[in-house]
Amino acid sequence: MSKLLARIAGYLSNRTLVGVDKVGNRYFTRTKEIDGIMKEKRWVVFKGEEDPTSLPVEWICWLNGQRKRAPTPEELIEMEARRELVKQNVARKLLVELYRSFCFFLFSG
Repeated sequence: MSKLLARIAGYLSNRTLVGVDKVGNRYFTRTKEIDGIMKEKRWVVFKGEEDPTSLPVEWICWLNGQRKRAPTPEELIEMEARRELVKQNVARKLLVELYRSFCFFLFSG
């Protein structure tokens, strides 16, 4: 029940849409004065089922305050391409290692 009230309050409050990831999750921020200090609150509204493990690392860092600016679409595309390249390199190295192990098995005696 409190989650529902928090969500309704979030929709009615002063918030700014910062970005959307490729899955459709939306990221928001709101600045609020607390004890005379301006504090920024950051949160995500999931599209569909709430699955925090599906959030991109760049957005997680922004949500946790580890980065000041939200990731740009260009940055997200670049990082996705880099992750894909790493996956390909790992697969290539595994194949080479498998080939070496197989050759060693055949020619070891």
